[in-house]
Amino acid sequence: MKLDRVSWTQPTVLVPCAIKVQSDEDSWTALSEVFTGLFLTCEKTARDCIEARNRDIALILTLNGESNLGPYRVLQYCTESHHFLYRTIASFDDFATELDDYTASGCLESTQSKKIFIRSVAAEDDPIYDIGSHFAEMCTLIEVVMANRRRLPANAIYKPNVLAHCLVGVSRSASIVAAYIMKRFKYPRDDALRVIKRCRPVICPNPGFCRQLFIWEKRGYHRFPDTLSASLSALEVCGIDDKLSFVRRQLTVLLQDSKFVSDRHFFGLVIAKAYKTDVELNTISTGIINTIDCLIADESYVDAPLLFHNVSEVVTSLIHYIPKLFNCLTIGAKILFDDCIYAEVLKCISKSGSEKHQTTVADALSLFMDAIYTRHLCQNPNNRPIALNSDGSVVGTLPEDMKLSFPILPFVAPYACGLLENAFPKYEPRGDTQTRECSFSTKDIFTDFIESLLKCSVAECSIEELPVVSHRQNTQGCHFLHGDMELQLLGSLAQGVDLPSAVDAYLADSSWDRNIDLFRFRRITGAVVGLHVLCESIDTFCMTHKITKPLDFGTYKTLVVWSEVASTVDKIQRAYASRHGEFFNFMDWIVNELAELTSCGIVTLRH
Repeated sequence: MKLDRVSWTQPTVLVPCAIKVQSDEDSWTALSEVFTGLFLTCEKTARDCIEARNRDIALILTLNGESNLGPYRVLQYCTESHHFLYRTIASFDDFATELDDYTASGCLESTQSKKIFIRSVAAEDDPIYDIGSHFAEMCTLIEVVMANRRRLPANAIYKPNVLAHCLVGVSRSASIVAAYIMKRFKYPRDDALRVIKRCRPVICPNPGFCRQLFIWEKRGYHRFPDTLSASLSALEVCGIDDKLSFVRRQLTVLLQDSKFVSDRHFFGLVIAKAYKTDVELNTISTGIINTIDCLIADESYVDAPLLFHNVSEVVTSLIHYIPKLFNCLTIGAKILFDDCIYAEVLKCISKSGSEKHQTTVADALSLFMDAIYTRHLCQNPNNRPIALNSDGSVVGTLPEDMKLSFPILPFVAPYACGLLENAFPKYEPRGDTQTRECSFSTKDIFTDFIESLLKCSVAECSIEELPVVSHRQNTQGCHFLHGDMELQLLGSLAQGVDLPSAVDAYLADSSWDRNIDLFRFRRITGAVVGLHVLCESIDTFCMTHKITKPLDFGTYKTLVVWSEVASTVDKIQRAYASRHGEFFNFMDWIVNELAELTSCGIVTLRH
């Protein structure tokens, strides 16, 4: 069947069946009618096939199925053997199509021609079991039957019904029925359970299932832990407003709750199947970034320390299913690197710091850097970003000295104080009010700042090992930023090399094509401007901690005064134009990248 025929927007009114008083003896075995057409019971009662046919049960949802039985079966009369026999159906699509055709007719030739379709799931009545992973499919199958019931005339000879059951009809099957009522009638969880209790007082979903029903409501009645449910969700998300609402609602949960690994994996598939035009895709891309921005601004990473790991899992899914999603971020480039959205996330973290303590933002940077590697880049060839065409084909990888495709220094330098305090006790504030002599040099600060960045780019802790990061705690491991060109450039200055000479070493490398060079020259530009921002941060650091500036500070600051920065960036622009025969304004580009930070006073570019 065409599943887009299943509509959840058509308004319907729930009319519960009358309250039935049942004795303790039959409370479990009763065939409880929740509302016209939908029944709930236990396994013992559900096995009575004669009663099921008499009740016009067309679909049975078995939640305590046996793993050795096929998930999709139909019980029908065999004219050759003159018995009712089970027939296995190969797939959901075939099962749903047959079910739809059968229940849409409204008339049957004889009682023997009645069929019972059975969807069997070996669910466990355990609070940690993911009963929600079945909600989307089960609700769709129920709606196929219910929609056909609604279309049939009042005098139809045959009106199909649905029966859900588990062992005793209390927890697993009750959760499925509740999920359907919530989705179909937009009922809150507690109201849906009350409706079921009217006719079946014994229902009592376990606490884990109750929480999953709450999440079902919170996520707008969507779960997509597999290809099928992702396809079902995509069919429901139609207009662009619906898509943006879907993105906000899903990511708000998926990025803060570590449980939904499979949903994060298939999030990209939902978007890939739902979008219609490239214009829509660009709007969705902006919506994704804005949602992440809001979560970072709200400091969600404090309560959800795996936020950035979850972000990386979602990004990996999006890049896998729709590599061109973030094309709008690659201004002037003909290729897309699969880490490009992290540049936007880094901006979000950096601009969020205007009203936060330095160490809070430094913690976020630590979590973020770890996530980029452990949840994404470690899966790439050479553990570096890969270049993609819009069709998703790999066309290359970054050079060895480029661990990321975007500048990091101008966005992390404003938080040099926090990074240094987190990494080295000697930089912690002492609380005295008197100005004291500085006990370290600017060279020391540069060297320690590099080390602090390496400490927050660990690469060997698994998601299970990752602690709630505090600014007194750094995990150990190899550092994926080691050897990165921006840190090497900063290291050169720490060793006394002047800025023009340090930059010339990179401009002299002509072994890369235009596409790679565009990203390399952006990184160099970012590093140069980042050094300027770093010196401003050291200045602020000394004032904040009431210490005199290092004796060699004037020498280093002279290297990165704005006139020197502008002159160096101009050299970068001329080198790029000479090599590739086209002009790119790297200064305008980096100023635009830092616009949000300058507008809120986090970064000051002294023109």
